[in-house]
Amino acid sequence: MIGERLKEARLLAGLTQDQVVQQLADRGYPLSKAGLSKYERSISTPNAQILLQLGRILGVKASYFKREYGVDIQWIAFRKHASLARNQQERIKAMAHKEAEEHIGLWETFYPDRHPDFPAKMEVCNFDDVEKAAMSLRSHWGLINVPLESIVELVEDKGGIVIQTSSAEGDFDGLSGWANERYPVIVNSGAVSDDRRRFNVAHELAHLLLDCENHSEDQEKIAHRFSAAFIVPSEAAFRELGRTRRNISLDELALLKRKYGLSIQAWIRRALDLGIITRGHYTALFKLLSKKGWRKAEPNPFCGKEDPIILRQMRERGRAEGITSATAQNDYTVSSNAESTSEREYPSAVELMKLSRKERKQFLAKAVTEVADEYVRNQELTAFEAFGEKDLFDEPE
Repeated sequence: MIGERLKEARLLAGLTQDQVVQQLADRGYPLSKAGLSKYERSISTPNAQILLQLGRILGVKASYFKREYGVDIQWIAFRKHASLARNQQERIKAMAHKEAEEHIGLWETFYPDRHPDFPAKMEVCNFDDVEKAAMSLRSHWGLINVPLESIVELVEDKGGIVIQTSSAEGDFDGLSGWANERYPVIVNSGAVSDDRRRFNVAHELAHLLLDCENHSEDQEKIAHRFSAAFIVPSEAAFRELGRTRRNISLDELALLKRKYGLSIQAWIRRALDLGIITRGHYTALFKLLSKKGWRKAEPNPFCGKEDPIILRQMRERGRAEGITSATAQNDYTVSSNAESTSEREYPSAVELMKLSRKERKQFLAKAVTEVADEYVRNQELTAFEAFGEKDLFDEPE
């Protein structure tokens, strides 16, 4: 576990191996990059002192490195731009794995009888099958042909795990897979608009739920079609636009964007796919979008509720009830910059030195008593083999 957890913690901290090696050297613990790589690949094991220093550098408790994985994720699809660096890709997966572990731990604590409500994989051989699959999912979840308020909250309510990256990963579109073969996991970009986010989540649902082996088209095209059909079913599109149109105004589509949370460009494509407009009209509309400068920044932004909330909700419930999962945030240390003095149980070293000598002695005496009591009550703190003298020094390369 130590090697995998070490690499995961480094990726989550956003540090390269060179940066970790430099920080170790600054602390008086020289280690080569090759040595750190061996640790991460479990070829060799760091001793106790090195492990403690690595924990401090990476912002995790020492217990984090020895905790076994409770979640196995089989990733299915990773949509990204070519410019997304490999280390950023690994960081996204590490962040997703960590949050999925915490999510499942808390979910199974609070909702032991609630199971993910997702249908079995649906085989699709043509685009008509894709349209039917989108409607089948809506039917499975008891939805009718009306706009969806929030696709993220819908997926979460059905037991799926939706994780949102920070706005820094702008070259990332989506990632999906299955955790422990039962929990669907969708990773979404926080760097895009709400209408793009909900389209991406529906797109990843296609990768999770469709069997496309007998379909002649590219899987990304299939997923795009499914996403649009799930957000705007064909009957809803016909109701809004009519069966055929000789002309559609962009202002009309901008209003429909606000109603359904589907972009103007996706509405134009939806109208073409359903035979509402011709290929020539489709091309003319996109030329007009380019002329207006709307290809990259559309008007009438859709303001939806496409942020994941269930994990935050479970964390707050856990705090209120004094419950944390074995994989929850308590394995991580908190930066003093992000934590106010009033929220900390103990003052920082700087704050402690500002006290008078008498006040410091009183505080330290009280802390010693509390720690002694904790060791008596908590057997986990004493049920371990002490480090030997050899553990204080790293093995030579």
